[in-house]
This record gives sequence, structure tokens and C-alpha cells, in this order.
Amino acid sequence: MVKGVAEGGAQMTLDILYDVDGCPTDKSKNTVDFKKMGQDECVMNMYTAVSTVCAQDKTWDDYNADFTLEGGTYMNDCAIWTISAGP
Repeated sequence: MVKGVAEGGAQMTLDILYDVDGCPTDKSKNTVDFKKMGQDECVMNMYTAVSTVCAQDKTWDDYNADFTLEGGTYMNDCAIWTISAGP
């Protein structure tokens, strides 16, 4: 959790939870191995994928170009990757 980085000075929380349903159906992975995953893939899973799925644009009510990431959840590699913000 990092305080002061979300809209209005709110905190942002990054969570990674193990979930067997997030594992590939071909059983090629059955755990979350951060050492094997490496930093680049971790960033891709944690930020890039969530920001792509949860991004705002001008079609949203009360759109603010300074705050285009709402947060969200992405299931991949035996894990649920979640970004959220709050007071």
C-alpha cells in the first residue's frame, strides 16, 4: 500500500493472491513463482494488464485526464492481481 499516490491524495493498494482457478488449464503452472517470473513480467501482470482493462476515456462520466486508471482485477499465472485505491 502506498499513501498519497491515488486521486485526491488517497492510498493505492496492490495485492497478489494465489488462486488455483488462475492457473493455466494445461497445468503448465500450479504456483506463483516470482523468481522465475521476473520483474518485467510481474510489472506486465500487475500494472499493464490491469491498466489496459480498467482504463477510462472521454466516454466516462466525470472523466479527468489526470486520473485514467480506476483499478481492477486480472487473473493470470495462478494469481489474482488487484489494484485499488481508497481513503
